[in-house]
Amino acid sequence: MRRSFLGAAVLLMAATRLASAEELYSSGYWQAFYSREAGACGMSTIVNQIERSSVMVKHFIGRPGLTVQIFKASWRFPTDRTPIPMTVGFDQVPLLDGNAYGYNPAAGRPTGGMVEFEVRPDLSVNFVETFAGATTFWVRFKEGNERPWSMYLSGSRDVTTVFSHCIVSMSPKGTTQPYSGSGTQSYSEPSRPTPVPQPAATKRDDGAV
Repeated sequence: MRRSFLGAAVLLMAATRLASAEELYSSGYWQAFYSREAGACGMSTIVNQIERSSVMVKHFIGRPGLTVQIFKASWRFPTDRTPIPMTVGFDQVPLLDGNAYGYNPAAGRPTGGMVEFEVRPDLSVNFVETFAGATTFWVRFKEGNERPWSMYLSGSRDVTTVFSHCIVSMSPKGTTQPYSGSGTQSYSEPSRPTPVPQPAATKRDDGAV
């Protein structure tokens, strides 16, 4: 099901480079990490070394939901929090739809421009479970001339398991979690995204990749 991913929550901006984080586990194209400085557990992949592009999925301890950050060295925006309409999905199925926000390079973020969106707490479980079982994770930009991104999820099931355990182990006792640790360039004014109808069901392989 494709849904809005933004809601009313204020987007979280993180300027932590992966190099300063502790790598917990690596499998396939993805790695799990923990940043003590940012207080975040995450998963990351390098999309294109030449273009210096990468993707990170993070959970900031003590905050609900997930934060997805997409980096590319050449990206520039008119101003920070520039709305970026986009759709995110796995394999052939769109999952999230709405405005992300673009940020320009800043101190502590040497990876260039960043597009960031939050996955609402009520959608986080589905996002993580789908991330673990899918073959590809893709992003389509509705405006501008950036081509769609497609990332292979080889190794994602094992990395997601470590990511989930990181969240549980690093969170204060008694706090709620978005899921269990058992494993599993054109711009427009911001708009409030609304849910879209669920597409026709398609059969997918939910096995590990």
